Amino acid sequence: MIIFKPVTPLHVGAGRGLEEAVDLPLQRDNLGLPVIWGS
Repeated sequence: MIIFKPVTPLHVGAGRGLEEAVDLPLQRDNLGLPVIWGS
C-alpha cells in the first residue's frame, strides 16, 4: 500500500466542471478500489 500526503488539497472525484452542482463518485478501478488517475 502506498500512502500519499499532498501539500495542497487533493480531489479524486470524477467531476466534470465548475458548472456541476453535484460531484460524481470517486474514481475506481475494475476491482472497485479507489484510484488516482493522471489527467
